[in-house]
Amino acid sequence: MGYIVAHLNSDFKVHLALTLNLGGQRVMPSYLNGEPAMTANPSPPKAPKDPAVAKAIASGKALIAQGKSKVAATRAMYPLIQSESREVICQAFLEGADLTERGALTYFYNAVRYFKQHTPSA
Repeated sequence: MGYIVAHLNSDFKVHLALTLNLGGQRVMPSYLNGEPAMTANPSPPKAPKDPAVAKAIASGKALIAQGKSKVAATRAMYPLIQSESREVICQAFLEGADLTERGALTYFYNAVRYFKQHTPSA
């Protein structure tokens, strides 16, 4: 017979697992025994040294230095690097527009939505 075990980890996420009774011995996943379920990525991926990414970061920093908003900075940066991956764009926003990781992701999605609405379709 088996039963379900709920475990609250350090990130306050509930893990549910089915424990089985095999011959009087309980079998549980390793993360319920004190081992981490997965390892966290300690640092975000670094933006490649692509000239377009470097130019976008520089333009974002220049706009922020002029007192422009973060929205203006990201909207100026996005067209230069829109062909890059989401991670690279977010890292560029993080460096060029002085955003947090979560803020960079939010500004990324807002920029994508903005340019879809304001770019004439072919």
